[in-house]
Order: sequence, then C-alpha cells, then structure tokens
Amino acid sequence: MVAGGVVLMLAGAVVLTSSALALSRANPTAVLPRWSNPPRQPVRARLLRGAGAGLAVYGSILLSSLFGYWSVGLIAVAFAGVLGVHGQHNRQVRTACRTE
Repeated sequence: MVAGGVVLMLAGAVVLTSSALALSRANPTAVLPRWSNPPRQPVRARLLRGAGAGLAVYGSILLSSLFGYWSVGLIAVAFAGVLGVHGQHNRQVRTACRTE
C-alpha cells in the first residue's frame, strides 16, 4: 500500500506540473494570476489538473496509514511544481515587459 501511495503521489506531482506547463504555454504573454483564472485555459490543462489532483489525493489516502493526518500535507507538496512553474513563467513575462 505504501509503495502504491508513493507512486501515485509522484505521478500526481508530474501530471500537475505538466498541467502548469500547458497553461504556461497557452498564455505566453500573460501573467498567470494566483487566485483567479488566466486569460486562456485549455481543456488539456484542466483535465491534467483534475487527474493530477485526484492521483495526489488517492496517494495521500494510501499513505495515511504511514503518516496519519500529516499525509494531507503531501498533497501540498504535490502542488509545489505548479507554484514553481507559475513563478518562473510570471518572472519571464514581467522581465520581457520591462525590456520592450
């Protein structure tokens, strides 16, 4: 059970990060907002985000026997890649706007 939970958490993190990359590619010149929807949100990005979140939650459930209530924090760790991609994208967009 624990090995399956780890695999699902890693798969969820990868799928969530690829969702953020798809969203970043769909909005090359727009800053991605933190708490609202971006100007363009492709269906692929939404499907990947839903699948990745589902994998992360299911992996967290499988790991709850090992970590207890702390397994919920693993879901936040799975979303860390999304924050990194969004931060890098917004930094690049703002830098490009300053140089033009």
